[in-house]
Amino acid sequence: MKTTNINSNANAKKFHRNYNSNSNTNISRDKYAKSKQIENMATRLCQMFGNEQYFAFYCKVFWKLPEATVWQLAETALEAKQTPGRLFTYLCKKAGV
Repeated sequence: MKTTNINSNANAKKFHRNYNSNSNTNISRDKYAKSKQIENMATRLCQMFGNEQYFAFYCKVFWKLPEATVWQLAETALEAKQTPGRLFTYLCKKAGV
């Protein structure tokens, strides 16, 4: 009968990290690109509605809602003649921002 030492088996099967070249190493670069894209789209919304002071809110809208939804809400708000910016803010908050 063969006896094995538990400690020797545990030492033989140590955990080794698997560093492969297929991992995503540019996560921060992708996040920077997304934030830059969101800033550009929020700037376009500011220009559409003529209110630069709500830039931070527009960035938040693009982070939380899908892009197509935001542009659809903006199109709906632009149909209002008096206050499209206010209507857009109301629609965004109603959509879950």
